[in-house]
Amino acid sequence: MKKLLSIALILTLVFSLAATALAAESAGVYLEKVKDAWYIVVENGYVGTVTYKDNIETYTYDVNGNGRYPIGLQRNFTGGLELVGTYETTPPGPTIIGTLTVTITKFDGYTASASFLANQKNQQGPKANYITATIEEKYTVITKVFDVWSDGHKTLKSETTSSVSKTYSGTSNALPNGSESNLVPTFEGGLGGYKLVVSYNGNGNKFTWGIYSAPERKTEVTREFTRL
Repeated sequence: MKKLLSIALILTLVFSLAATALAAESAGVYLEKVKDAWYIVVENGYVGTVTYKDNIETYTYDVNGNGRYPIGLQRNFTGGLELVGTYETTPPGPTIIGTLTVTITKFDGYTASASFLANQKNQQGPKANYITATIEEKYTVITKVFDVWSDGHKTLKSETTSSVSKTYSGTSNALPNGSESNLVPTFEGGLGGYKLVVSYNGNGNKFTWGIYSAPERKTEVTREFTRL
């Protein structure tokens, strides 16, 4: 009698170990038998089709996340059931959360022109000469648009390049009649920060000019993020 009890105890232990091994077939998704009923148990959020089989046939069942799904009674199957394959959830990948627009404005240089205006016929006094000047600056504008992802990385979506110009023009303060050399006039509006140096005789004879100083133009970068 004791021998029979020992055999029964061993069989129970073996069955228990087998059941434990069965439950660990696929981490988070496994088959469970309670009395005479079989269940698919999902604990890892898996959504999709679960395949399982008995000794003769293969079956499928669609699950939708965590839960306990009844799949039938033991009498509906031949022998025990086991999973076919593994069922692990794939962590959700990064998503696009917005766009980043980067604008790069590069200064390419400038052109300048100047002319002498002798106005003694229309204006009396010791100062009746003027200089008119025009400065045209040229820029290259590069616009890059990036998709911004939830994990922080960026992917280039589009890139465009264009050329733009900016013009400054003005008339100088009244300059002396007669002859002047290396005179630096001022201009209404400031002429964009540019200064000219001029020389002339009389009513503009032998008028020469040049750029006395020019403002420093640095590459400008602006960033604008738009959240979706």
